[in-house]
Amino acid sequence: MCKQVGRRQESLCHDIVHDLLITLRTLLQAFDMGAEYGFNMELLDIGGGFTAPYDEPTGRLFYTTAAVINTALDTHFPTGCGVRIIAEPGR
Repeated sequence: MCKQVGRRQESLCHDIVHDLLITLRTLLQAFDMGAEYGFNMELLDIGGGFTAPYDEPTGRLFYTTAAVINTALDTHFPTGCGVRIIAEPGR
């Protein structure tokens, strides 16, 4: 996607980072709303399709993406919050 909009492939596009942060914040709100209605939501699947570290360029993109996601998850779903988080990296 970064390459399609003319940005370096080895960097994570600002728009994608922004979208990830907004999405995780929105998911936290959904979990909070579910709790208000008595649902005990314990699993967050952030999906798949993330680049896997098959080679050096995709490795850089993978670890950059993972750092952004982990920072946002630590903020919105910190360790001990009772939510198990899974992802499905790969092509």
